[in-house]
Amino acid sequence: MLRLSFVLWYFLAGSLVASQPIQLMLPSSSHAGSVQNLYIESLLRESFASLGLMIEISYSQQEMNSSRIRQSLQTGRYINLAWLGARHQSDPELIAIPIALYNNVHGHRILLIQQQRQDEFSQITSLDQLAAFVGLQHHSWSDYEIMIKNGLTVEGELSYPAMYKALAEGLADYFPRSAMTIVAEHSRHAAEHVVIEQSLVLRYPNEFYFYTHKADIELAKQLEIGLRHLQQSGRFQQLFEQFYGDRLDALALEQRRVLELHP
Repeated sequence: MLRLSFVLWYFLAGSLVASQPIQLMLPSSSHAGSVQNLYIESLLRESFASLGLMIEISYSQQEMNSSRIRQSLQTGRYINLAWLGARHQSDPELIAIPIALYNNVHGHRILLIQQQRQDEFSQITSLDQLAAFVGLQHHSWSDYEIMIKNGLTVEGELSYPAMYKALAEGLADYFPRSAMTIVAEHSRHAAEHVVIEQSLVLRYPNEFYFYTHKADIELAKQLEIGLRHLQQSGRFQQLFEQFYGDRLDALALEQRRVLELHP
């Protein structure tokens, strides 16, 4: 009887633990005014739901760029899950969940320019020609290093809001943004009188993955299994199309002239 009672207690306790939502603390965007990433949230909710698990998502009180995200994950403080570029896979303090999140479309960069300069950019056919123009990136962003390495001219000292002002006032020539986010970003800055350039796309390998602290092995395993469930069912691709299909179609990536950047 004692053993039976213990077994019953064990399963009841296990059921109680399983019913408790998993707490996920994600990083808040470092770009003022940015909305939360609803695609990422949907991937997380449906991945864990496929395992019969519930989650509660909250965001860090402080805004975080990629450097702060990495540092917070490394120390296990403020956040316990984030999505970062592939270059962090070699970090011994982190666990990378080896499932690409954006079909490598995140490595496509579309330019923001002044509207009256479209004809100039339509004539560009090489990186050498683009190097004569001044691009905008912050020196702490990964794109800055890539652009410099490929011989482009980059202003890297301005804040994110100041970049739009510099572009609108002609103090710089173009501002590359991810194809995943440029439509939403542009709509928030329509008053700056900049437009999405129509003929070019800069491209380099830049896939994103989920990361946890190295001690969060169980969380990483559960998330990987859940994501693979979504892949196998086709739901992963459905979510990608749901959130990004229309905006990527509007950008007509396949019709643009590709300038390859080497990582």
